[in-house]
Order: sequence, then C-alpha cells, then structure tokens
Amino acid sequence: MMIRGEIMKKLLVTLITVVFVMFISEITIASNYKGIVDPYQPITYDTMKETVARLKEQFPELIETEIIGQSADERDIVLVKLGKGDTLIHINGSFHARERITTNIILKNIEDYSNAYEKNTKIQGYDVKNLLDQVTIYFVPMVNPDGVDYTILGEESIKSPILRVAFEKIVEHPKSEWHTPDLRWKSNIRGVDLNRQWDFGWHEESKLDIDAPADAYFKGFKPHSEPEVLTMEKLSLYNPFLIYAAYHTQGLEIYWYKYQQGDDLEEVQDITKKISNLTFFRPVPALNDIPQNFRSYSGYADWTAVELKKPSFTMEFAYRKYSEEDFDKIYEPAKALGLLFAEEALNIKEGYDVEVIINGELIQLFKTYDDGLAFIEKYITDDMDVQMVKNQEIIYQREGKPYHDNVEVTIIKDNESIKYSEEVLRYKGAVLLPIDKVFSNFDMKLHHYNQLNLILAEDNKTLVLMGLNDGSIYVNHEKIDATKGVLKYQDNIYISTTAIEKIFWCKTNN
Repeated sequence: MMIRGEIMKKLLVTLITVVFVMFISEITIASNYKGIVDPYQPITYDTMKETVARLKEQFPELIETEIIGQSADERDIVLVKLGKGDTLIHINGSFHARERITTNIILKNIEDYSNAYEKNTKIQGYDVKNLLDQVTIYFVPMVNPDGVDYTILGEESIKSPILRVAFEKIVEHPKSEWHTPDLRWKSNIRGVDLNRQWDFGWHEESKLDIDAPADAYFKGFKPHSEPEVLTMEKLSLYNPFLIYAAYHTQGLEIYWYKYQQGDDLEEVQDITKKISNLTFFRPVPALNDIPQNFRSYSGYADWTAVELKKPSFTMEFAYRKYSEEDFDKIYEPAKALGLLFAEEALNIKEGYDVEVIINGELIQLFKTYDDGLAFIEKYITDDMDVQMVKNQEIIYQREGKPYHDNVEVTIIKDNESIKYSEEVLRYKGAVLLPIDKVFSNFDMKLHHYNQLNLILAEDNKTLVLMGLNDGSIYVNHEKIDATKGVLKYQDNIYISTTAIEKIFWCKTNN
C-alpha cells in the first residue's frame, strides 16, 4: 500500500507540474505577443503591405491574402480574407485618399478579430470565433494606394514619369478644401474621384461636377475608366458577397438607401437600424422618412446595391478635420461593426437561394430567377459555362462557346513589347492568341503531330509539349498550370496569355 501511495503521489506531482508548465507557456506566448498595427500614425502603402504580411504570419490559420489588381501608379491592391466560413461579406477602405484613416480602422479590425478568435473572447457581445467559423470577411484595406501615399509623402511618391507630368495639370476643385491643407487630396493619382466613377447614375449632373482631372469630385471621362475601379468591380462581380460596406470619413452617417422596395427595403432598414444602434450614426435618409426626390448615384455602394441586389452601405466614421491621434475615438463605433455585418449576413442568407455558377464556381447569390438572369445577361460573356441553381436543382443552363474578339494584346519581355492587333479568341475567361505567330516571335519552331493531337515547340534551351485533347502544356517535362492553355478552334490553334506568360517568363496586357 505504501508503494502504491508513493506512486500515486509521484503521478500527482507530475500532473501538477505538466499543467503548471502548460499554463506558464500560455502566459509566455500571450505576453510575447505585441500589437502589430500602429493606428496612431498615417499608414503608407508600404506600411500597409508590411502590416498585412505580419498579420498573416501571426495568424496563418485565419488569414489569407491576395493581390487582386494594381493602381494607376502600379501599387498592389491587397485583399485580406479573414475567417473560415463559406458566407462572404466585403468591407473596403481608403477609396478617398484623404480618408486614409479607414485603412487604420480595417487593419485594427483584422488584428482585433484575429486575437479574439484565437483567445475565444467576445467583442462587444459578439462571439468572434463562432462568426468567423461561418463567415469570411473580404477586406480591401487600401483601394487608392497612390492617393494615400500622396497625402502622406507628397509628390515624391509618384513613381511614373508620365503620371508626374500629368499631375502638374491637375487642378484644385473649388470645393475640395477640407479644413486641413495636407488632406485636400481625395482622388486617385490621375485626378479621378474613385467613388464617383461607378456606372449607376454616372451621367447625372451634380453641382460638384468638374470637367477635368482634379483633387476631388472629377468623375472621369467615362465610368469604370480607372484601374482601381476595375479591380473592385471584378472583385464584387465574381464573389458571392451578401453585404458590402465602404468605409469613409465625413459626418458620422450611414448611407443605406439605394431605391430598394418591398421586402428588400425592409431588409436593409432592419440592418441599418442595428448599425445605428451600435454606432450611434445617423441614417441618411431617415429610416422612415425617405424624400421622393432623394438621389444617390455613381458611388461604389450605389452600384453594388443596384446591380448585385444586396444590402450595401457607405459608412462615414469621422468629421472632416481629423488626425490619426484621434484614432481611439474614431475606432470605437467601428470596433464591432464588421462582426455585425457578419451576423446579419447569416441572418439574411436563407433568402438568397438562387446560385449563379460560372465554369463550375459559385460567383453570385440572388433572391429571384429574374435577378440572376439579368446579371448573367449583362455581365457574363458567351464563352462561359453558366448555371443557375436553386435548392440543388438547375433552373437555367448555358454552355460556353469560344468567340472571336477584336482587342489589342501586348506581350512584354525584357522591356520590349510585341503587339497583336488581330482577332483573339475568348473562352472560359481566357484570352488566346494564334499559336504560330506567338512562337515565331520567340524564335521557336513548331512541329504539329495531327494524328496525336500534339504540338512540339523547341529552341536550344526550352522544350514545350502541348496537348490539344485536354489543353495541357509541359515545359521541359514539367506541367504548367494554365486552364485551357492551348485550344483548337475552327482549324486554327490558339494559346492562352496565361500560358504565354509561364512559358516565356513575360507579361501580357489586354
């Protein structure tokens, strides 16, 4: 009995020691973690990218990042995906350069939500882990990186010599004064207001209109002309977001009404009421008093609400004159807002049961067949395979077919460019060029083996094998990732620009 007692005592001591070590380890890990985001300073483009990289490194199981496009001055537009769920919402910041503190808000949101998820703690009553296990938030922290850098670093931030020359001709809008001289600039670096660029009501006249590039309010010579807007358009069209939110800074207000009617109006009113209760912001227009002549147009939230038929909000977080030193006060109403949007997306999800599937991938959700069909007819080209599905039943189907298009494609290799102005082929989202002309420009000989449906290209360093049966391509015996990389159509053979980039280590523009 004494021996058994000694054994039990040793086991108990060992168990206590293990638990104590684990407890100390957790404390040590927690104490070693220091905040990544510094929201009390202006955040430049480089700082934003570095901060995002550090957040991803700190929370690798929760955060994914992606470069979704480039600005006019070739800065990356970064997407941060936070969460593990298949319900998606979208939040963006810094559409307007002088409203750059919205980038600070978003980066702090990402850090706070990630910390709360890992520690399984709540933020203002919201169960962060439960929400982010069901919802993924697609954040774009800085839509307008060129403009933001200009407000912080000045004209030296402009990299392109062409843009520098054009910049000298940009005028000051007579109503762009913002009570803070270094925060006049609202536009992108080409002098276009990115939140007046959207093709809903773009042609309507406004008292703020100006007919040339300016520091504010110039809506461009045509809608969707700017690379930043095209990037955000593509992100919004091809992801099934249930809620959209654009973060701005002017007046502690919620712009929510986008001409909805019936159940759609009740839905967005209900969400807006909850936003107002959380933030104490004023809904514009008033929830139960919408003027007959109320107009809202050419903004991102206007376009997404009207074209994609979902709740879409413009959030105004601060008065015009602000400093990053005021961050805590500005951040308070934004702290849990992303979580409110996540919860509301789950609440409304059941009503959006018409799925639009393109080339096997879910890209949009709608409430009705008619809304889905209108979207397909306006935005999905004939080369795409399309399905609409409701309750796992196909209610619409269209098989994609290749078609010719007249566009100019430029291949850039070692700072030299080759332009192709003849017809290109489009198929399942790919742009394809005539294979003979492409390889001859790179001095590679082509050998066609028609009976095997194979093509061989070679020079002294490279061997390329292409299969017409499945579109596969092998470079020096290694398969490259290029869907429909090579295709035979109407007795001609085409190769995709994606495959060209990977074979020849070049860049293509079209």
